[in-house]
Amino acid sequence: MNISRLRLLPLLGVWLIASTAPLGCSDKSGQKADPKSQARNDSTVKPPKSPAKTEKPSDSNTDPSADAKRKEQQAQAQKEKERLRLEEEKKKTEEAIRDATVLQAPPLQKGKYHETGDFGKTMKEFAENEFRFREAKGKVFRSAFDQRTMEYSPVLKRFHARNAVVSPGRYDFDTGIYNLDLVFWEHLYEEKKRPKDVIDAARTDDICKLQAQVKVDAKTAERWRTAIDKKEFSITVWYRLAKIERADWQQNPHWNPVPMLAHDIAFSVEVLKVE
Repeated sequence: MNISRLRLLPLLGVWLIASTAPLGCSDKSGQKADPKSQARNDSTVKPPKSPAKTEKPSDSNTDPSADAKRKEQQAQAQKEKERLRLEEEKKKTEEAIRDATVLQAPPLQKGKYHETGDFGKTMKEFAENEFRFREAKGKVFRSAFDQRTMEYSPVLKRFHARNAVVSPGRYDFDTGIYNLDLVFWEHLYEEKKRPKDVIDAARTDDICKLQAQVKVDAKTAERWRTAIDKKEFSITVWYRLAKIERADWQQNPHWNPVPMLAHDIAFSVEVLKVE
């Protein structure tokens, strides 16, 4: 064996081993990665921070004086809002009273007691037509009533009243309310001749009235009652129609063969002002 050849074999084995050992990691592009740069990049990447939790103050930490102050401010604001609403409503009512529509039955005329003209037609329409009544409810009316506009004939058994207070009404001391019937017209007819064996003669009451509740003190109510008893009472009322209490009519037997209806009309009203 050639001695020079044997000496080369160990050297060749060493070279092969060295060539197969990793000389360093490389990236996909074939370049070697810098260990120091990799360590630096790892140190800069930090995990995301979780949002800080905000804790609501417990009831034990709430200032009682601040809570009481807040409630007081809310109550004051509500009172002020209500005051402004009432003030605005009062202003509108006063304007409506100034612009009130006069609603008055025609005066009595001898021989024409039963005639109420266009006024009677209007009141009948209010009573039987819900659309006309709804329209009328939005208005303020002014009407005057004087007891001296009444006439009674004991011989003929007839009674006539226009724009008057016929009955004295009644005062409630607990509520301070005087209940009055304000009559636009009332015609009371009775038979002139009655057989002796007939107790209840034919009778027809033709009436149209307002049922009013007026808030007054006891002294004023007593003065009104005294004037009513003396048939000297007079009053002017500003009001709104509130409800149809009665709306009935029938043939008046005392006007035969002339056809004529005897009305029974009554409205409850909301009184805004009296004089």
